Amino acid sequence: MLSQDIRYALRSLSRAPGFSVIALITLALGIGGTTAIFSIVDGVLLRPLPYSDSGRILRVSRVSPGGPSTTFSAGDYRDLKKSTTVLSAVAGLRADVVDMTGRGDPMRITGLQTTAGFFDVFDVPPIIGRTYHESTDRPGSPVAVVVESIWRGQFGSDPNIVGTKVRLNGIPTEIIGVVPEYVRHPLKSAVWVLSPLDVPTSPFGGEADKAGSRDVNYFDVVARVSPSRQVSDAVGELRALGDRMAREHPDTNAGESLTGQPLASNMIADVRTSMLVLLGAVVFVLLIACANVAGLLM
Repeated sequence: MLSQDIRYALRSLSRAPGFSVIALITLALGIGGTTAIFSIVDGVLLRPLPYSDSGRILRVSRVSPGGPSTTFSAGDYRDLKKSTTVLSAVAGLRADVVDMTGRGDPMRITGLQTTAGFFDVFDVPPIIGRTYHESTDRPGSPVAVVVESIWRGQFGSDPNIVGTKVRLNGIPTEIIGVVPEYVRHPLKSAVWVLSPLDVPTSPFGGEADKAGSRDVNYFDVVARVSPSRQVSDAVGELRALGDRMAREHPDTNAGESLTGQPLASNMIADVRTSMLVLLGAVVFVLLIACANVAGLLM
């Protein structure tokens, strides 16, 4: 039966080649547009981030009367680290422009200066060497991890890269590991540098990164929810901690609280609606194309 239908369709198309071409072009444009937009939506909205149990990775934010803010002060971060019982790992991070010298041609790359818990949060297996962790690395160790493309380009895929010394913004630093290229997403970094402090150093100088400082908010915070707890537990704890800090430090934290959002949801919050509208629009165009072809057959 199916073979008969196919033969009949082919005979019908051969009798009206002009119509056949118009129908095929109409359907091809509709299907192609829908497929292209769905591929984008799938990559941006539907696929999880390429990290182990990525739904447990949170972007921690401050909530104030003026709206949410992702940046933290040194004092608030230290209080969060000390008080949490629901988060298994917490890390501070600050983007920086890094000049790398001492191996190959000098190059300027995007980097992150992070606290020791960064790779505890993202749980990334290295290609070579190791990553730094709170259990093995102390603030002040001049160590860094590079992304695979830097290892292959700047270091010529040197299998003995571990232990290599380079200068990052003029500071002698030891390369301890290489991580896969996907780790650049979503933070676009090519090198991760361990902060010399238990918080990222302040780009503004002064006392911003000193113990107890709450006047300057200058770095982001990410965290991983403990395997035995739920994201909702973490959000509840963050809210309670934020309310407590507001009571204890009214001069800097009055009216503020804390919250957490899965990192993937936080990344797409600004584009989710527009992407879904765009997908709906191209599906509607495909339906119009199908209706037009059906109309031509009548």
